[in-house]
Amino acid sequence: MRANKSTKKWKKENPKKLKEQRKRFRTGYKKRNPKKIKAESEANRKIKIPKGQLCEDCNKNLAVEKHHEDYNKPLKVKFLCKGCHNKRTNILK
Repeated sequence: MRANKSTKKWKKENPKKLKEQRKRFRTGYKKRNPKKIKAESEANRKIKIPKGQLCEDCNKNLAVEKHHEDYNKPLKVKFLCKGCHNKRTNILK
């Protein structure tokens, strides 16, 4: 989603408010999603996306993101392109 002109202007004019807003969101997000945060953190430390790896869904684009199907299995991830990852996460919501 792209920010419109008024949003961009507000962000530019209110950097302190924006920083506080983002901090509040991150703090709340971490409290609401502890399993997800832990799984993502562990996967980011231990798993690198292989160079030249194609998306496991479309097999067309390069994989740039990791997707967990089960946060209880943090090292079991799928390598996906941005578009396929967005499709998967929107389907799950």
